[in-house]
Formats: sequence, C-alpha cells, structure tokens
Amino acid sequence: NKLTLMFWGGEPLLYFNQIQSIVDEFKDSVNYSMVSNGSLLTDYIVDFINENKINYVLSNDGVNTNITRLNDVLQDSRLLFLLNKIERLSVDATVSAYNMNFLQLLSYWNIVLPKAKPNFELLRVTWNMPSDLYNFDFDLLSKNIYNFFSCAIFDLIHEHNSKTLSAAMPYINTICKGLGKELKYPNCSQTDRNLNIDLDGNIFVCHNTGFKIGTILDDRNTYLSKGYRWYQSKKIKECEKCSVVDFCSGGCPLDITDKDGKKITCKINRLFYENAVRAIFDGLLHSDIDYNYLFK
Repeated sequence: NKLTLMFWGGEPLLYFNQIQSIVDEFKDSVNYSMVSNGSLLTDYIVDFINENKINYVLSNDGVNTNITRLNDVLQDSRLLFLLNKIERLSVDATVSAYNMNFLQLLSYWNIVLPKAKPNFELLRVTWNMPSDLYNFDFDLLSKNIYNFFSCAIFDLIHEHNSKTLSAAMPYINTICKGLGKELKYPNCSQTDRNLNIDLDGNIFVCHNTGFKIGTILDDRNTYLSKGYRWYQSKKIKECEKCSVVDFCSGGCPLDITDKDGKKITCKINRLFYENAVRAIFDGLLHSDIDYNYLFK
C-alpha cells in the first residue's frame, strides 16, 4: 500500500544528485520507479538503482529506435551490459509505424534484454510529431494486433506465463473492466490518481503539459478540483458514442484534434481495441475453459 514515487523527464538521470537526495530522505517508506533512455547509466548508478529497489523502465522502440528516438542504447555494448545488471528492469515502447509488429518487437527485446518485463503504449499524435511516425499501413496494423492478442490468449488458456501474455495483460484487464462498465469517461490517472511535481514543488495537471494547478503547499482539494475542471473541459462529445470508449475512456485530452474536433489518434485506438476484443473472444470461445473469472 506504499505510494510510488516515479522519476520522469526528459531524462531524469540528468538530475541524479537530486534523485539521490530524495531517496535518502524517503528511504524505503515509498516505492521508486524511473523512466529513462539509459544513455547516462554508469556502474555506480546501476548499483544505486539495485540497492534502493528502483523499478527501472527503459524507453526503447525496438530495432528502429535510432529513428524514433534518435538514440538506441541497446546498440552500445557497455550500456547494454549495464542494463542487464539492473534487477527490476522493464522496457517500454511507443508503437508507431516503425515498430507495429508487436510479436517481432517482443522477440527482439527477449534477445537483448531477456530479463526485462515488456510493455508498450499506443502512439499519441502531437502537433509537432513527424508524420512518418503515424503513417501506418492500417490493414497490416489490424492483422498485427489480432495476431498479438491471439497468441496472448493462447498462452493464457494454456497457463503459459510468456512475455507476450505479460505485455498483453494490462490491455486484457482494461477490456474486461470496460465490458463490465467499470471505466468512466473521461478517465485519466494524471488527474485523479497521480500528482505531477517538479523539483521546485509545483504541481501540474500532467507531466506532458505546463498547466500548473498548484504547489505542494496548497490545499489538496484546491489543486485537485482545478485539475478535474481542466480535464472535464477537454471532453469531446463524439467520444461518448464511440465503440471503444469503454476501453480507451476517451484517450488523452492532450491529443491534437482535426477541424471537426475528432482526435487523430482515434483511428489507432479503434483498430487496436476492436481487433483485440475480436482476438480475445475468438480464442476464449474456441477453448473449453471457464473464462468468467476474467470479468469479475
């Protein structure tokens, strides 16, 4: 039941001295997590991460990371060696047109980072993003999504604790909650479950925006209500009628919209969840297991 303190960036290891001070202050009273590109790792930093049981999340998009992030630490033998020394290691990709084959992505990670827990998130199209990142072959993307979840459900049915199943389970859980109408619209963890605090004590509505809602010295209800009002103002009416709103909860309010107010990322979300649901139910309906526990 401990709170989790996550170090985010930019690149959080640029502020390693401050991270050390924070960890020395809180010690083991909280859990720690860090999202990093891995470029500043040293033996000393890896020892610090392990000694303080920090969950280290490497941002990496697979074999084309040099294109999507301009730097791929997995191509550096020294940094790759250090990464594999980290005891609580995860790797996280943003799925774009350069890495939309989920199974190939997991296979690559399994070779270079065999102990890492795999994760991925769908691309959020922002106003300054190069268009080649979201220039998807949508027919191929649909097939890749279906194949990925078909493999995950096969492993679930046969109780095979695979990397594929591990990467798919957060989305399977989301789909089960959505089918049970447990998710609300709009829904964003940044406004109702997380606090985004900079090193000066300012609180922002999200780590991806500069909209300030208060400071750590302010009354809790004041900054929470300000954040809630900001998020409610970003609601898009069309989302309420969408076929996948019970799963994506309207997506991110920071996603840019076209002239009709529709999110550019909506097509990606709809393809993802529609094919995921189809693959999940195809797999379950052709098995002889009792899958009702998934929806409890």
